[in-house]
Amino acid sequence: MRLGTEILIAEDKFRQKIEDQFRLGYEAGQKALSEQLVEQRKQLIDIQTGLLRSIEAALPGVIAECEKSVVLLAIESARKVVESIPISAEMVESVVKCALTEVQDTAEYEVLLHPEDLALLQAVQSGLLPQQQDSRVRFGGDANVTRGGCIIKTNHGAITALREQMFEKLEAAVLA
Repeated sequence: MRLGTEILIAEDKFRQKIEDQFRLGYEAGQKALSEQLVEQRKQLIDIQTGLLRSIEAALPGVIAECEKSVVLLAIESARKVVESIPISAEMVESVVKCALTEVQDTAEYEVLLHPEDLALLQAVQSGLLPQQQDSRVRFGGDANVTRGGCIIKTNHGAITALREQMFEKLEAAVLA
C-alpha cells in the first residue's frame, strides 16, 4: 500500500509540476504577447505621428494649389460670360475710351477696331469718331483685332486693349 500511496503522491507532484510549468509558460506567453502589443502600439503611434506631420507639411501647398485653381476657374468662367455678351456700340466705346486714357498728350493716333465694331460705331454716329477734316485722329477697321477690343497706334508705340489679353494678364498674375 505504501508503494501505491507513494505512486499517488508522486503522480500528484508530477501533475502539480506540470500544472506549475503550464502556468509559468502561459504567464510567460502572456507577458511576451503583452510586450509585443505594447511595441506594436508604439510603432503604430510613430507611424500615425509621421503621417500627421506629413499631412501638416503638405497642407499649405495643397491649399495654395486649390486657391490658384479656384481663381483660374473663376477667370475661365468670367471669360465664358464675357464672350457670350453681345458686342454693342456702348461696349466698344467704353473699351476705346479706356484705352484712350493711356494716350496722354498724343496729338496723332489711329484706333483700329474689328470691322464689325467700327460699323457699329458708325451706325450710331458715335461721338468718338473724328470729324472728316481731322487727320490727326483716325479710326480704321482691322480683321486682326478681335471683336470688342481695339489697338491704338501712336508715334510712340501701340496700346492693345483686347478682351483676351485682359484675361491673359489676369492668369499671368495668378500664376506668378
